[in-house]
Amino acid sequence: MPRHGFSTHWRTHALAHLFAAPSPAPIPRPVAPPPARRENHGVTLETILASPVLGLLALLGGAALVYRLGRTVLRLGIAAAEKTAIDGMVEVSIRHGDLTTMAERKAHVAAVRRARWRAGLLTLLWASLLVIPAVLDVTRPVYALAALAWLLPRRPLRFTPAPSTRE
Repeated sequence: MPRHGFSTHWRTHALAHLFAAPSPAPIPRPVAPPPARRENHGVTLETILASPVLGLLALLGGAALVYRLGRTVLRLGIAAAEKTAIDGMVEVSIRHGDLTTMAERKAHVAAVRRARWRAGLLTLLWASLLVIPAVLDVTRPVYALAALAWLLPRRPLRFTPAPSTRE
């Protein structure tokens, strides 16, 4: 026993770590490289398509297309009703033997027929601008461009002027 009554074991134990074999090195873990800094090369198509401004323009463009489609469908209905009414008046003019009024009304029928064709083609145009982009999945940019339709002049609902009445 040592002279102070303490075991020398604590000294050997305390110094053992200095003379012990080195512990194995920690296994390196793969570290992902830091994300590369993307250079700002300006505006890309993806950033434009994701912008809220384009979304708002697309909403306005879709509303413009629906509005234009509604007006042309209404024009188409008015032209069909007008043609039916004028055809009846032409028959009345023929029965009465009024050749002048009959000729005027036939010219009016031809004008209404042209207006109906035009309204039909415009209806097809506006409907296709609403449907085709949705099928092709390009609604956002096409509808945003369609917002310019609000700037187009509006035509009256009737393509043809009302026929003059004879007094």
